[in-house]
Amino acid sequence: MHKVFLSALALCLMAQLGLASADDPLLDADDLSLPVGSDPYVPRKIGEVLSTFNARREAEPVGAVHVVLVTDMDAVGLGKSVVRDHAAVKDLFTRGFAGTAVQVRFHEFADNELTPRNVVKTIAGLNLVAKDALVVYFAGHGELVPTDEVVGVIPNVNGAREIFRSHHVLKIGDEGLARANVRSAMERTGARLKVLLADACRPLPPNANPGRAPLNPEFKPRTELDTRSVNKTVFSELFALQSGFIDVSTGVALADPDRGGILTQCFVAACCYQSPTFTSQPRTRPPAAVRDRRLTIAPTRIDRNGDNFVNWREFLQLWLHLIVDYSGAEQSAGLDIR
Repeated sequence: MHKVFLSALALCLMAQLGLASADDPLLDADDLSLPVGSDPYVPRKIGEVLSTFNARREAEPVGAVHVVLVTDMDAVGLGKSVVRDHAAVKDLFTRGFAGTAVQVRFHEFADNELTPRNVVKTIAGLNLVAKDALVVYFAGHGELVPTDEVVGVIPNVNGAREIFRSHHVLKIGDEGLARANVRSAMERTGARLKVLLADACRPLPPNANPGRAPLNPEFKPRTELDTRSVNKTVFSELFALQSGFIDVSTGVALADPDRGGILTQCFVAACCYQSPTFTSQPRTRPPAAVRDRRLTIAPTRIDRNGDNFVNWREFLQLWLHLIVDYSGAEQSAGLDIR
């Protein structure tokens, strides 16, 4: 299953005002499946968690959160799952900011309107101010497309460093939208916080070494996820009280037609997690000699540094825990954050 800058001051000002430039290279590009211009968010590893990304705490909340839902409900083999994920994410943001001063504005696409160009145009046309947050959520297929440019360095199966010359493409019907172009369009809006969440496969190159065993493609949920009540404190800290750019994707995505994608459903459950701690599951299979012994694992604090604030780095660990616990995977290389 294949479901994962600015060149002139005038362009910057127009982007902040939500106006599309007549010579915007993104809007003028013939093929949006190829990266247009440079991409500042280059992965250093593929298939493992990236520990560096641009995010910082802010004292004042955002004024509005704009949520762009890019969901390919006609994706072959994924339609029912994408429909469920779309509804789950929209419901999460509705509940998460209900009764607060933060306004939530959804931007969705009719079936005949969902194209790569319309996605870029919609993001470019948002009337955002510097105090706003922008969330772009994608659900559908994804693929790696070869490119001549070096976009990263990864360890291969022999342990050597290997130049990575492919970029991630989000599939919309028969067309592709380079993830780099989505990031560039988001950067131009001038929003204080920009979050890109993509529940779409980004398979590893043939010679890549993922570091741990892959997820079992015969996905059967091992536990049930509790999404009854949003943890509004944590949700606000993630989406209203931080600034910067967050980019999260899957390595190899899995979905169940009746339950939705693992990445999305565990994200929703993590935003609904009420306990201050979680008990990590082993990420690798225990040695045979100790496999039958009872393992004692100390609970892990979600707020690891004890500052009474959950940042994205801390939230990621909870999210990974739920993915491993929910899917029964023996590894946690399914998230990629920068």
